[in-house]
Amino acid sequence: MVQLNLTAGSYLSSNDVTKGDQIVLKDEGEIVPSNFEDNKKVFQITCELVGKEKDGEFTWSMNKTTQKRIAKVHGKDTKEWVGKLVDVEILSQNVRGTVRDVLYGKPVAE
Repeated sequence: MVQLNLTAGSYLSSNDVTKGDQIVLKDEGEIVPSNFEDNKKVFQITCELVGKEKDGEFTWSMNKTTQKRIAKVHGKDTKEWVGKLVDVEILSQNVRGTVRDVLYGKPVAE
């Protein structure tokens, strides 16, 4: 099991990316308790921005839509996702009563 470094500021957000950026997935990720909702779990995976490696690695709390898109191309075993590229898109959505920019990913076809 991969132990993620979840230090403050290491979470990937819309402030870190622009539309069209690509992300490389660095590990198989893990399911952890949500920081925002009791009794809810989220999938988090370590990633790096292509061309911005100097910014370091980030933890991405990946939404289910993105998970399903990647699983459709690379399978449900997240070990198979390591090293795969994901295109980023940013959409404004209502999140717990506040409109926020949300990251979605689409796997890059090989």
